[in-house]
Amino acid sequence: MTKEKAIEILLLMCPNWYGCATSSQDNSSGLVVIWDPSILTIQDFESCMGIILSGYYRGTSYRIQIMNIYAPYCSHKPFWDMVDASGLLDIKPLIIAEDLNFTIDTAKCWGKRAKSDPLASYFKDLFQCKFLRDIASIPLCPTWRNSCSRVEGIIRRIDRFFVYSQMCLRMNQIHSWYFFFDTSDHDAIMIEWFDDLEHQIIPFKFNPMWINDPDFQ
Repeated sequence: MTKEKAIEILLLMCPNWYGCATSSQDNSSGLVVIWDPSILTIQDFESCMGIILSGYYRGTSYRIQIMNIYAPYCSHKPFWDMVDASGLLDIKPLIIAEDLNFTIDTAKCWGKRAKSDPLASYFKDLFQCKFLRDIASIPLCPTWRNSCSRVEGIIRRIDRFFVYSQMCLRMNQIHSWYFFFDTSDHDAIMIEWFDDLEHQIIPFKFNPMWINDPDFQ
């Protein structure tokens, strides 16, 4: 399927939305991203590492960058070294999303054959140095199940969001959750946040009863 056809199919479900797609690469499958222009004012960019959306949320002046990545199953380190060298991880504020194809610790692997990623320390250091925070669901859930038998099966949390830490502090609430789909070996991941900056200015309300207090000045 061409990227143009993929966008066309998705926009049939959301006819007033905009879309962007990349073709399959040697180290990654193709990606399709669609968004609602009434909520996000976005400019999209394609790269060999994924799709970058840069713009503003709901007419605010606060810029946001969303990088959608489909990381390769093999050759993890060369791919992420390339992403790091490109400077994309230094863009602020940044949200990274999609199938990143790695686990950070054994708590995010399930099944009898589950093993921690040998590059777990590499990924921890990489994202900590970039001040990117892993937004985990509560309770913690796997997002991928291979098609092997129950004995040989492996389930892992490899689909995730990383969010710039200062952005997390700016948000009143930020959390993620997952939807299970029996038509795919991956679950859909969702993220939601609430920004309180627009509601910080609260009118002063005077209570007439205060003047009856002898300490009132």
